[in-house]
Amino acid sequence: MLASANVIDYGQKLNEADWSVIANKKSCTLRQLIPLYGKVEFEQLYRDQAMHFRLYINHIPSLVTKAKLTSMPPKWNHVSLLRPLAKVELKPKQNTLTLKHRVSMQVISELEDGMFPTLSYKSWTDVRNDINVSISPINFREHLPKFLACITSLPLKPVVVVKPKSKSKPKPIKIVQIVEDNEPDTVYFGKKSAVLNAKAKRKLKLLVKNLNKIKKNKHVIVSGYSDDSGNKTQSTAISKQRALNVQSYLEKLGIPAKSLFTRYFGRDHAILTNKTAKGRAKNRRVHIDIIESKLSSER
Repeated sequence: MLASANVIDYGQKLNEADWSVIANKKSCTLRQLIPLYGKVEFEQLYRDQAMHFRLYINHIPSLVTKAKLTSMPPKWNHVSLLRPLAKVELKPKQNTLTLKHRVSMQVISELEDGMFPTLSYKSWTDVRNDINVSISPINFREHLPKFLACITSLPLKPVVVVKPKSKSKPKPIKIVQIVEDNEPDTVYFGKKSAVLNAKAKRKLKLLVKNLNKIKKNKHVIVSGYSDDSGNKTQSTAISKQRALNVQSYLEKLGIPAKSLFTRYFGRDHAILTNKTAKGRAKNRRVHIDIIESKLSSER
């Protein structure tokens, strides 16, 4: 924390700034601690849900306080201008500020550009003081790919299906995953096969056609899966081969190899039960995630 006249600045020192990625099967979090103030987090719980940005404040506001979120250039950058991002309110008895998905993505974009997203407001303890809370971009680019890769391994948000009431004893609520019949970002394979059929190739060609409309740099993350046929080693091996075959075909269609990231999970992350033929067919798949980024496409 630095104090100058009536301005109090919170943020990490340049030589100490860092980010951390907390990844598990239930959530992905990208975090930076702000000394003497709190922390900021980007968090996602499901692959198909919006990302949340949260600012956690150690000292709970005592008044409704209007604040501005602005992207500030570093002191050594004399070319870039301030970029207004959002107007928000800090509310009493709430120690968390949550931003909408659109603003969250803007904050990520600014950090990638080396800017300092900064929250500014009047102190609720002394209105003569201005508070600036800065988020440092130092080492952000190094941690972002790991965070994005974690998101692609998250499950889809489950749908709770409630059965109608009956006179008989009520059955437990079942949780199923949303599965579309014609997903444009997923291709399927035959039993114990890693060969791309004609339908899969048509899907990939259409995917690449749409990808070419995206002008920004892209990370294309290819994730291979299998059903529970064979032992675990065998299912892992075939999921890997499926992912590699899709990667190879995407390269053939013009996607740069440096933009492609390949992952494979074997029988883990099944989207339907393996107890039925239909379920096993849906689990023999490769899913493709497209993530736009200003990052240079380096491994």
